[in-house]
Amino acid sequence: MAHTLEVINNPEPLNIFGWPLFLPVCIARDYYTLWTKERMQTIIDALKRRNLAVEINDTAHTPHDEFILMAKEHELKFTFGSDSRNQQAGRLDYCKYIAKKCKLKRNDFFIPKRALNRA
Repeated sequence: MAHTLEVINNPEPLNIFGWPLFLPVCIARDYYTLWTKERMQTIIDALKRRNLAVEINDTAHTPHDEFILMAKEHELKFTFGSDSRNQQAGRLDYCKYIAKKCKLKRNDFFIPKRALNRA
Protein backbone atom coordinates (compact mmCIF):
# COMPACT_ATOMS: atom_id res chain seq x y z
CA MET A 1 0.00 0.00 0.00
CA ALA A 2 2.78 2.41 0.93
CA HIS A 3 4.62 1.68 -2.33
CA THR A 4 1.46 2.20 -4.38
CA LEU A 5 0.83 5.58 -2.75
CA GLU A 6 4.49 6.52 -3.22
CA VAL A 7 4.19 5.82 -6.96
CA ILE A 8 0.95 7.80 -7.26
CA ASN A 9 2.19 10.76 -5.19
CA ASN A 10 5.68 11.07 -6.67
CA PRO A 11 6.52 14.42 -8.34
CA GLU A 12 7.11 12.87 -11.78
CA PRO A 13 4.67 13.90 -14.52
CA LEU A 14 2.09 11.12 -14.86
CA ASN A 15 -1.17 10.67 -16.73
CA ILE A 16 -1.86 6.97 -16.16
CA PHE A 17 -1.40 4.68 -13.18
CA GLY A 18 -0.37 1.29 -14.56
CA TRP A 19 -0.76 -2.18 -13.08
CA PRO A 20 -3.22 -0.97 -10.43
CA LEU A 21 -3.69 -3.21 -7.40
CA PHE A 22 -1.05 -5.62 -8.71
CA LEU A 23 0.41 -7.88 -6.04
CA PRO A 24 3.54 -10.01 -6.36
CA VAL A 25 3.07 -13.77 -6.67
CA CYS A 26 4.05 -14.40 -3.05
CA ILE A 27 0.94 -12.55 -1.78
CA ALA A 28 -1.33 -12.59 -4.84
CA ARG A 29 -3.49 -15.36 -3.36
CA ASP A 30 -4.58 -12.81 -0.73
CA TYR A 31 -5.64 -10.21 -3.33
CA TYR A 32 -9.27 -9.95 -2.19
CA THR A 33 -8.30 -9.96 1.49
CA LEU A 34 -5.59 -7.32 1.16
CA TRP A 35 -7.45 -4.96 -1.16
CA THR A 36 -10.17 -3.94 1.25
CA LYS A 37 -12.76 -1.33 0.37
CA GLU A 38 -10.94 1.17 2.60
CA ARG A 39 -7.57 0.58 0.91
CA MET A 40 -9.12 0.80 -2.53
CA GLN A 41 -10.80 4.07 -1.54
CA THR A 42 -7.43 5.44 -0.36
CA ILE A 43 -5.94 4.60 -3.77
CA ILE A 44 -8.90 6.13 -5.61
CA ASP A 45 -8.67 9.32 -3.53
CA ALA A 46 -4.96 9.62 -4.33
CA LEU A 47 -5.60 9.01 -8.05
CA LYS A 48 -8.36 11.63 -8.04
CA ARG A 49 -6.08 14.21 -6.39
CA ARG A 50 -3.44 13.64 -9.10
CA ASN A 51 -6.05 13.39 -11.87
CA LEU A 52 -4.59 10.07 -13.04
CA ALA A 53 -6.28 7.57 -15.30
CA VAL A 54 -6.40 3.91 -14.27
CA GLU A 55 -4.92 1.26 -16.53
CA ILE A 56 -6.94 -1.91 -16.94
CA ASN A 57 -4.12 -4.38 -17.46
CA ASP A 58 -4.72 -7.42 -19.65
CA THR A 59 -1.62 -9.29 -18.51
CA ALA A 60 -2.13 -8.89 -14.76
CA HIS A 61 -5.96 -8.95 -14.91
CA THR A 62 -6.06 -5.91 -12.67
CA PRO A 63 -7.96 -4.13 -11.35
CA HIS A 64 -11.08 -6.12 -10.60
CA ASP A 65 -14.64 -4.99 -11.16
CA GLU A 66 -15.28 -3.66 -7.64
CA PHE A 67 -12.34 -1.26 -7.92
CA ILE A 68 -13.31 -0.19 -11.44
CA LEU A 69 -16.87 0.57 -10.35
CA MET A 70 -15.62 2.54 -7.34
CA ALA A 71 -13.20 4.50 -9.55
CA LYS A 72 -15.91 5.11 -12.14
CA GLU A 73 -18.19 6.48 -9.41
CA HIS A 74 -15.43 9.00 -8.62
CA GLU A 75 -15.21 9.92 -12.32
CA LEU A 76 -11.73 8.53 -12.87
CA LYS A 77 -10.80 7.70 -16.46
CA PHE A 78 -9.50 4.35 -17.75
CA THR A 79 -7.08 3.00 -20.32
CA PHE A 80 -6.28 -0.48 -21.64
CA GLY A 81 -2.78 -1.93 -21.44
CA SER A 82 -1.17 -5.32 -21.86
CA ASP A 83 2.63 -5.27 -21.60
CA SER A 84 2.44 -8.40 -23.79
CA ARG A 85 5.14 -9.17 -26.28
CA ASN A 86 3.67 -12.33 -27.72
CA GLN A 87 0.69 -13.56 -29.77
CA GLN A 88 -1.69 -12.15 -27.12
CA ALA A 89 -0.52 -8.55 -27.65
CA GLY A 90 -3.32 -6.28 -28.70
CA ARG A 91 -6.14 -8.74 -28.03
CA LEU A 92 -7.00 -7.17 -24.66
CA ASP A 93 -9.50 -9.90 -23.80
CA TYR A 94 -9.62 -9.14 -20.07
CA CYS A 95 -9.80 -5.39 -20.72
CA LYS A 96 -12.78 -5.74 -23.05
CA TYR A 97 -14.49 -8.25 -20.76
CA ILE A 98 -14.19 -6.16 -17.59
CA ALA A 99 -15.07 -2.91 -19.39
CA LYS A 100 -18.26 -4.49 -20.66
CA LYS A 101 -19.04 -5.99 -17.25
CA CYS A 102 -18.57 -2.55 -15.62
CA LYS A 103 -20.50 -0.80 -18.41
CA LEU A 104 -17.64 1.54 -19.27
CA LYS A 105 -18.52 3.89 -22.10
CA ARG A 106 -16.45 6.05 -24.44
CA ASN A 107 -16.47 9.03 -22.05
CA ASP A 108 -15.04 6.83 -19.26
CA PHE A 109 -11.72 6.57 -21.12
CA PHE A 110 -8.63 8.76 -20.95
CA ILE A 111 -7.87 10.84 -24.04
CA PRO A 112 -4.35 12.32 -24.27
CA LYS A 113 -4.22 16.11 -24.30
CA ARG A 114 -1.85 16.20 -27.26
CA ALA A 115 -1.72 14.31 -30.51
CA LEU A 116 1.13 11.85 -30.81
CA ASN A 117 3.66 12.43 -33.58
CA ARG A 118 2.74 10.02 -36.36
CA ALA A 119 5.94 10.41 -38.37
